[in-house]
Amino acid sequence: EILKDTGFSTARQMLPEALVKVKSKRQATIGLLCDLIDDPDITPNVINALALAKAIEALPLIQPYTESPIPLVKREAQKAIKKLEKLRDKQARPSKPPALTEVTSGPPEGLVESSMNAGAEQIPAFLRKVFKRLQGVDRRVAAEVRDVLLVMDVDEERAYAFDVTRDDRSTTVYLHLFMDDEDAADLALYAEPDVAAIIDQVMASEMA
Repeated sequence: EILKDTGFSTARQMLPEALVKVKSKRQATIGLLCDLIDDPDITPNVINALALAKAIEALPLIQPYTESPIPLVKREAQKAIKKLEKLRDKQARPSKPPALTEVTSGPPEGLVESSMNAGAEQIPAFLRKVFKRLQGVDRRVAAEVRDVLLVMDVDEERAYAFDVTRDDRSTTVYLHLFMDDEDAADLALYAEPDVAAIIDQVMASEMA
């Protein structure tokens, strides 16, 4: 009720993003946000919340705001359109066996951790540089990581595994992602020492 009450004006700006975190009421929340998108006090917050909720159905409502004369509204609308269109296109593609295998447990003991915090768009580029130094890596891994980051919510974490080849020997690398901000994530890779050394070398060159 507070979100609908225009008397609270801009004091409601934090509510749209908070509501979408309640997964059990997703559809009702999306419907409410769509009804409130033209409320000027909260329009950019509503648009961002619809993107966080992965509300592909809201694309037609958000599209006109990409031409808004208000810079904040225009920026949020453009970001939301980009995210939701990519998600829509991904869902429309025929499914393929993924290069990444999702895991629910931590990495095995004895592996070396290499970690960094970077922009969500920088992480796939970093991984591609690492993979140039290794063999037998499915080229789709970096692209799939990009797609995962695109749809992750803030404070969400996911873990995956993929295989690489080093000195004609296959080994598994474990990858952990934590979305600590809307546009940045923590990346941790767990690998055997020789593979971890390569990861660390690339990571050091990126931070130099």
